[in-house]
Amino acid sequence: MGGSGKTTLAKELYNKRFSSMESSSFIFDVKEAKGMLHKKQIQLLNGLGVNGTFDNVEQGKAILARHLRPFRVLVVLDDVDHEDQLDALLPAKETLRGGSLIIVTTRECEVLTAWGISSVYKMRALDPFNAEQLYCWNAFLQPFLLMDLLSSKSDSLQCL
Repeated sequence: MGGSGKTTLAKELYNKRFSSMESSSFIFDVKEAKGMLHKKQIQLLNGLGVNGTFDNVEQGKAILARHLRPFRVLVVLDDVDHEDQLDALLPAKETLRGGSLIIVTTRECEVLTAWGISSVYKMRALDPFNAEQLYCWNAFLQPFLLMDLLSSKSDSLQCL
């Protein structure tokens, strides 16, 4: 479900946990990398503190597998929509070090089950009051709107 706060929740979890890990990376908008997954692999490696360059996904898989194994990592893959994206970005899932945490946000739950992920949290839509508070925190850094913004609020909220 779009707009339910999956990315916001993932960012919050990431911000609370990244300092307790040896390495971490947050990859936004994975599905936008159509045909360019090796760029997301490079981004992931850079987030983990590894400088890497390569030209194709298979080279990236080998490098990622080597660098993910020895560390307790926190990796967030945001907006995944195909199993191939998980294969490319987490090639060594069964060999991740104990204590590692992988968070995947998606609208396509079938992608997770097809990849063998058994622990899935399904987001529920927020009620209007909480949706407005979340919007205000992200847009205005406060839980409510100022009176002079009320006239534009309904137009903005309708776009969500």
